[in-house]
Amino acid sequence: MAVSDRVAVMSQGVIEQIGTPEDLYLRPATAQVAEFVGLSSRVPGRVFDTQVSVFGQLVPLREPIAEGIVEVYLRPENLRLVGPDERGFDAVVAESSFLGSFRRTVVRTADGDLVRVQHPATDRVSVGERLRVGLLPVPVLARPAA
Repeated sequence: MAVSDRVAVMSQGVIEQIGTPEDLYLRPATAQVAEFVGLSSRVPGRVFDTQVSVFGQLVPLREPIAEGIVEVYLRPENLRLVGPDERGFDAVVAESSFLGSFRRTVVRTADGDLVRVQHPATDRVSVGERLRVGLLPVPVLARPAA
């Protein structure tokens, strides 16, 4: 990704998408591309018109999809740790890794979903700690639930 200006992603001998590294990361054409390029947490959601409800929060869809139950792909940088009175969902820290200028923390939701959150390294958390996580209003990729 760092040394290319154009990338092709293939799955089982079929080209899934060709584009710039930025296009593949920000606008994956398929679930396979989203999973292959970068980290995503796959979580359940429900589509309502042009938005999807994820953990009780509405976020815009990257592309139209039929209303109903879907799998939503959340990038770690599109979530943030929030205060107890801010909009978000409750979670428990499962693990946290220091990665230089940021940390990547995996939290477990009340429903048991594991979600990756990328946050400043100065926001230290401990395994077992209860906290709240908010979603940024960034368009997300959703696919029909399997």
